Amino acid sequence: MENTPKPYTWLLWIVIVAPFVTSCWSSCLLSYQGIVLDDETGAPLAGVLIRSFEEGAQLAHFTTDSTGKFELEGTSHGTFIGTACNELIIEFSRSGFITFMDSTTNGELSVTVRMKR
Repeated sequence: MENTPKPYTWLLWIVIVAPFVTSCWSSCLLSYQGIVLDDETGAPLAGVLIRSFEEGAQLAHFTTDSTGKFELEGTSHGTFIGTACNELIIEFSRSGFITFMDSTTNGELSVTVRMKR
């Protein structure tokens, strides 16, 4: 007697198991952009230091431009665990202002950050 898998066994593997396995090995992509404003005046803040962290490790750092805008696009961080990405922490800091923290997982976000003195 031959021990050959039945055709539906392969179909079940493709439909149920394959998506889970490939999602575990995929990178998480993030597009995170926006503008940083002074909470009191509403004026854009240039030179705000923005750092991103995953599980305590710094991934990237950059500053806002002269119009207060920033863009962290196409950033690959971590891997999927099942169907979710690890949390990415975004920190905004500038002298004279209270540090602002944000967090996200996977996707495209456009935010307005209002920094307080």
